[in-house]
Amino acid sequence: MRFYLRREERTPAPAAPPTDDRRPFGVITLTWLALLAAAALRHEWLDATGRGWWLWTCAVGAGLGVLALARENHRRSR
Repeated sequence: MRFYLRREERTPAPAAPPTDDRRPFGVITLTWLALLAAAALRHEWLDATGRGWWLWTCAVGAGLGVLALARENHRRSR
């Protein structure tokens, strides 16, 4: 059994199938937004226990999700 094929024996890689990534980006963004709302409601407790950074983590996650959705919508419109 051979583990290596010479360049001339290799077949080209198939093209990647088109995907619609808006749904997973949307679900993940909504999850970050829900976590952001929960963290905002408990902000005083999070600060008192030294976990105030959780709020900002959720905000950054939601922001990146919005950017990913915008990029995907722009990519799909072309």
